[in-house]
Amino acid sequence: MTIKTNDSFPTDYTFQYFDVNKKDPAELSTSEFKKGTWVLVGVPAAFSPPCSEQHLPLYIDQLNLFAQKGARVVVVNVDNLFANKAWAKSFGVDDKQDKILFVSDVGGKFLKAAGLTTTEVPPLGEVSSRFALVVKDGTVNYVGQEKTVAEVSASAADTVLKSL
Repeated sequence: MTIKTNDSFPTDYTFQYFDVNKKDPAELSTSEFKKGTWVLVGVPAAFSPPCSEQHLPLYIDQLNLFAQKGARVVVVNVDNLFANKAWAKSFGVDDKQDKILFVSDVGGKFLKAAGLTTTEVPPLGEVSSRFALVVKDGTVNYVGQEKTVAEVSASAADTVLKSL
């Protein structure tokens, strides 16, 4: 299955993240996407130059605009939750989990099922493709999947903000 606009967002997957308030690993069920507005941003690898220098900085810079539109940003990849915790900290947003979460899709279960993976970068294996989804009350309203992991246009923060 490749996820597309107007699909119901799958509700039977779980992402992992490090809860900075509890100082423990935590889970985010995709069933939570049934209520509210969510922006799911797929990135191939934490700390990789395109992700850290081109893709995510604009999401971080415009985090308050996403929040003003009632959207919570969730950054997803197949990296472990400790790498994602360190990555969020490097952006200075590890304490803004009410606005942005960096989550791990362990084993890529959700990403594979949704058709959102790539093997384009051989040393990394199968990883998340670069994409952005807008999910409102359980329905996918926007899908911006890049043709290559080097591109940042359909999944760019400015493009996604326009779709909200």
